[in-house]
Amino acid sequence: MAVSTSQTFNLDIDEIIAEAYEHLGGPPFVGNDGITARRSLNLLLSDWQNRGILLWTTGFTNQTLTSGTEQYELPDNIMAVTEAVSRRDTNDISMTRISAEEYLQIPDKTTTGRSLQFATIKGRDNITLLIWPTPENSTDIVRMHTVRRFFDFDQSIDDADVPYRFLPALSMGLAYYVGFKRMGISAERMLALKTEYESLLNNAMAEDKERAALLIKPSLRFT
Repeated sequence: MAVSTSQTFNLDIDEIIAEAYEHLGGPPFVGNDGITARRSLNLLLSDWQNRGILLWTTGFTNQTLTSGTEQYELPDNIMAVTEAVSRRDTNDISMTRISAEEYLQIPDKTTTGRSLQFATIKGRDNITLLIWPTPENSTDIVRMHTVRRFFDFDQSIDDADVPYRFLPALSMGLAYYVGFKRMGISAERMLALKTEYESLLNNAMAEDKERAALLIKPSLRFT
């Protein structure tokens, strides 16, 4: 018997929605059901990021500093900064994270030098990076380990921006979310969907946590 050598299984948005409606039971989705389901998918992923389910969306972001400028608006797809180093030529020095309140209490924010502390302020659309001392040149770089937003579910042909091991939880979670909008779904069925969804999600999260040491404490040096 031949064994498949393919390792590229994934689901596009329409397939995820179809799977969710099969979990939910009843007639298949039609018309505007796809629109409301995509909206629910985006809300579901927003909830995942609020829960800290985001290890595969981490990466590195560089911010070139400007002499005399202590505040920088980061790209709007950046949700968080977990760690940073001050890079000068090929020399990296770890920066100390402080709170926005601690930054505000620094008496003289005009002090210049190599930036060794950073704070972040989360706005509605993006994050503001605050650094101290204020940069003394326009060549130093702050290299950050960052967390980006999930890519939105916009088109039915888009693949899910999640690892394959999260696909069962994604489709079951969508079934649970859509169930709130659909008439005739019993409380018992909703409880069963929620229970199975949380179980699948916890299993996938546990798999990611085994790799957390490699992702949460990255090496930012000389890369």
